[in-house]
Amino acid sequence: MRKRPFVDRRMSTDFALTSYGSAELTFDASTPLNQSGTIRGRFVGNALGGDGPRDNLTDDRVLLYGT
Repeated sequence: MRKRPFVDRRMSTDFALTSYGSAELTFDASTPLNQSGTIRGRFVGNALGGDGPRDNLTDDRVLLYGT
């Protein structure tokens, strides 16, 4: 699913912990880039880190997305 910029300014963060010790953090920001709002931008950042559901599995990932 594409993340399209919103017409109005919006920001959100989301944080999640799992029972096996990993954590995930997401930041999402969208704003108009000109006065009339015809040009808009959006940035999404996501980081996942910690232990996985199996023994000796570590899962560290970072995603950055801008449009």
